[in-house]
Amino acid sequence: MDNASVKTRKQECDYPSSKVLTALQQLLERQFSSKSFTYELLPATEKGENYIGIVYRVSVKLNTSCGVRLSNIILKMAPRNSTRRKQFFIRPCFLREALAYEEFLPMIENFQRNKGLAEEYCFHEYAKCFYTSTDELEEVVFLEDLSLQEFGVFDRFDDFQFEHIATVMRTYAKLHALSFAIKDQQPKALDKFRKIEDIFLQHKDVSNLNIYFEGLKRTALACLEQESDKYRQILDKFFKRPFFEIFSDLID
Repeated sequence: MDNASVKTRKQECDYPSSKVLTALQQLLERQFSSKSFTYELLPATEKGENYIGIVYRVSVKLNTSCGVRLSNIILKMAPRNSTRRKQFFIRPCFLREALAYEEFLPMIENFQRNKGLAEEYCFHEYAKCFYTSTDELEEVVFLEDLSLQEFGVFDRFDDFQFEHIATVMRTYAKLHALSFAIKDQQPKALDKFRKIEDIFLQHKDVSNLNIYFEGLKRTALACLEQESDKYRQILDKFFKRPFFEIFSDLID
């Protein structure tokens, strides 16, 4: 196969299938039923920013009685390339993402609402989901475009500021607090999620994965001061065990 054929094949695998495009058309028709519209698919991420999905920004141009109005939707689809699907566990990841949007997040939203939690204590830091498909090789989710709220993809090679990390940890704290509360007060609501085995633990014997995670441990240690730093000493002791042994204990 020549280079041109390989490139064409890759482009076909990276572009939404006719089934996904039909689902997109139907979604837009439901959302903008009283308006005529056109749309364009634009890359939403740079190369290397997303491993398990191919992400497009659907730029919609609405023709209204008041003129043209613009709107966006995010289309995140699973790669159809068999090697990539196997390497990054694509299908199980998309199945879980769909389950999260279809069942888990609505469950915690209802729990929060029924408890009458104040807005500041509610977990709502996620994109609204409009549609999911878990059909083999057609996995896709359509999401709210958070760039309209001035969110963006952070360069993973840049340093995080303390304020960023603190915000992320506070947000995760709300999510985990809700999980504990539901486990305590409505345990049956979690039954369908209990049988889910962690994807990484399923592949803990893959040597490349072990090498990668052991490297992350070294990177974490390198962020701290040298031997005189008491936190580095504590973390160094904690990291003596293999990564997956630590990981298994933490998610048990």
